[in-house]
Amino acid sequence: VICSVAAMVLWGGICRIFPYLEQRNQFYIFNRNTVLFNSFVGALLGVAYILFELPNSFIKRRMNISPGKAAYVTNPWKYMWLDQMDSLFGCALVLWLFYPLSFGQYLGYVFLGAATHLGINVILVKIGWKKAI
Repeated sequence: VICSVAAMVLWGGICRIFPYLEQRNQFYIFNRNTVLFNSFVGALLGVAYILFELPNSFIKRRMNISPGKAAYVTNPWKYMWLDQMDSLFGCALVLWLFYPLSFGQYLGYVFLGAATHLGINVILVKIGWKKAI
């Protein structure tokens, strides 16, 4: 949560430097880009990330999968997508609190976020910085 607050405050500062980014940031369409607002949103994003990750972690522990490890299932790509999406459902929900997303936009954020996360994980595995996706 602390890192999420720091990242959101930093991003707000960057958006103030580059008005183009600020004008297109959906958090700032109906709210001012202030340190207090960014701290609040950052805290909400951090908490949402954790809360929406919990059910997946609970299920993985019941399957005897160690923390930070991937499940070895018959169709791993389907599971990997779900594994990356869980917390994104919560983060997109936080955005929806501040900007009226359509259901399609909400799902778009979740899928785009999961695709980004998976893509970065694949790169990190290929260069040896991570052991598994």
